[in-house]
Formats: sequence, structure tokens, C-alpha cells
Amino acid sequence: MKQEVKRGKKRILFVDIAKGIAIILMILGHVVEHGVVRNAIFSFHMPLFLITSGFFYKNRTFKDELKNVFLRLLSPTFVVLFVVNLISGLNTKDLFTAFFNAVKVILGGSTHSTKIVFDFGSVGVCWFIYLLVGVRLLFNINKKIAKDNDLLLGLIVLVETLAGYLLGTNGYWMAWVVDIALVGIVFYFAGYILNKYNILKKICSSKISLLLLLVIWVVGIKYAPIELAIRSYPCGFWCIIVAIAGSITVLRISMLIEKYLKYSAKVLAWAGKNSLYILYGHCVEEVLLISPKYPAVSMKMLKILETLFKLTFSILFAVLVLGYGKLKTKLLKQPQCNKK
Repeated sequence: MKQEVKRGKKRILFVDIAKGIAIILMILGHVVEHGVVRNAIFSFHMPLFLITSGFFYKNRTFKDELKNVFLRLLSPTFVVLFVVNLISGLNTKDLFTAFFNAVKVILGGSTHSTKIVFDFGSVGVCWFIYLLVGVRLLFNINKKIAKDNDLLLGLIVLVETLAGYLLGTNGYWMAWVVDIALVGIVFYFAGYILNKYNILKKICSSKISLLLLLVIWVVGIKYAPIELAIRSYPCGFWCIIVAIAGSITVLRISMLIEKYLKYSAKVLAWAGKNSLYILYGHCVEEVLLISPKYPAVSMKMLKILETLFKLTFSILFAVLVLGYGKLKTKLLKQPQCNKK
């Protein structure tokens, strides 16, 4: 217990590196339509974000957790979605209709269409923010029920995961991606357990354990790559095991990058630390921008150019947002300096 990673203000570099790898591969995954590359990406990238979030679980009251996710996740997401969908809607609709549809999309929080009540529209790539919020709030409730009994907590999580699996695979794609949150909570729980009982460190120090996880992941890439957004859970719970195995493998690779590739570690860690802003940039690019016309090249080169365009725009968006934030902070402090 004493060896678990501290959940303080200091960031864990290898976790940021892993998140950086995942956010870059997410953009690539939205370009590659099929094949082993896409399967490899989707087999772990979204689960990894949930696992790393559970890794840093904090025991808060439900009210404090709700306040935290609203201020840090939902508020900026609502702003981005409202502006993007309002501008997009104005191209074909009047102002009132565009405004109504933008609000409807935000309230629905759906990946695609839903059988529940009516079709809210899609929040696009921002569906993951709704997922993370739902998972964190649900896990907070679960912890209050189970208290310090992690066995009971695990049983609750398994029941919820089964419920989410049945809802999703039967076509009940719910608003606020509730059905995915019920499945996704198992990854959050895995991260919580990996840290609390120091399991990640033990696995990463065992070559046999790492080899076993690698084999599970590689085999699973071919037969059981999970895809949460479309509720694709091949081989049932096996795809969850594959996703956890892949995530742990990438975390171990991130540790090696931190140790041996210092410059790459800094770049990837920056991307991981600011993955939320990169996601917002990708959202803007997906909805509002038209991909530039590329010269006559092979399909493979076309995919490479498209990926570079999406990645460049998303990163530049993140840089601009961060730059604006620093400038705003500096300007707000300026009058106080003048008074002194």
C-alpha cells in the first residue's frame, strides 16, 4: 500500500506519455477505416484513458466529484460543442433551429442515434468526455456502497459491465452514453486496483507477466478488438481482458520511452497532459473543416497526409488554447503589478 503511486499534484511522466500515444493514435484511428492498424489502435486507446483515470482515483464526496467533473470536463466541452454545432448548423438552418440543435446535441451526449426517447444527434469525438464523467460519478457511488470492500466493489462493477454490454449489443444506445459508461467502469476499476495494490509495478518488473500480456494483446488485436463508440464487444468479456492487456503493455512501453528517449518522452508527455485540448481541436476539425485537396497520390500516402493534417490542426488548436490561457492569466495579474 505504501508503494502505490501518490495522487498528488506532481504528474507521473510515463502516464502522460501513454496518454500522448493514445491521443495521437486516436486521430490516426479516425483516418484508417479497417485493417490490423485500426484494430490495434481501438483494442486499447479509449480503455487506456479510463484505466489511467482510475489509477488516480480520489475519494471525494459525490457533490465534490460532481463539481470537479462539471468544472474541469463538462463546462469546456459544452462550450466547444455549442460553438461548433451552432456554426455548423448556420450553414443550412436558421439561427433558432441551429441554436436548438446545438443545445439538443449537448443535452443528449450521444455517439450516434439512440432508441431512448428520441434522436439527440451526435457529439462526435467528444462522446468520450461524457463517458469519463459518467464512469467517475458511477464509481464514486459504487465506492460509497462498497466502502472499503474492494471485492464487493468488483462484483458491483461486473454486474454493471454486464448490464452495459446487454444494452449496447441490443441496440439501446443511450443518451449520455450511459450504456458505454456501464461497460467502461470496468477499466476505471482496473486502474484503481492496479495502483492501490501496486499490481502495475509488479507486472512491469516481471518479464513473464509482460510476455503473457503481450501475447494476449497481439492475439486479441486479430480476434477481439473492442470499439466502445459503436458498442462492438467481440468475444464478450475477452475483449475487455485484451484492452487491459494492451493498456498495461503501452504503459510499460511508456516507461521505457521515459527512460531511454528523453526528447520523445517530453513531446508525448506534453500531448498526454494536454490531450483534452487536442481532443477539442479534433472535434473542431471533424465538424467544421474540410480536408484540403491533396495531389494525385496513392491511397496509403493520402491517409498519411490526412492524418498529418488532422494531427497538426488538433495540436495547433491546443497550443492556441494554452497560449490564450497564459496570456489571460498574465493580463489579469498586470494591474496588481502596476499598483505595486
